[in-house]
Amino acid sequence: MESLPVIGAGGVARIDFLINENNSINVIEINNIPGSFAYYLWEQMGRSFTELLDYMIERAVEIRKRSHRTIYSFEANLLAE
Repeated sequence: MESLPVIGAGGVARIDFLINENNSINVIEINNIPGSFAYYLWEQMGRSFTELLDYMIERAVEIRKRSHRTIYSFEANLLAE
């Protein structure tokens, strides 16, 4: 599950938008799926709604932790004279 760098979103989403007469796209809102109205899309997985939400929250926490790891890099030529 990759995230969109501009907004930090990831996973499955519904994006509401309008296209004006100049063919410019205006994003109205981004909604997560499954929402309560979209669980039927996931029922075939054999998970309850609660299990599905738990899984998605666990994945979000994993991704958040991974993206906030502190990484240090040092460049040095220790063998230089």
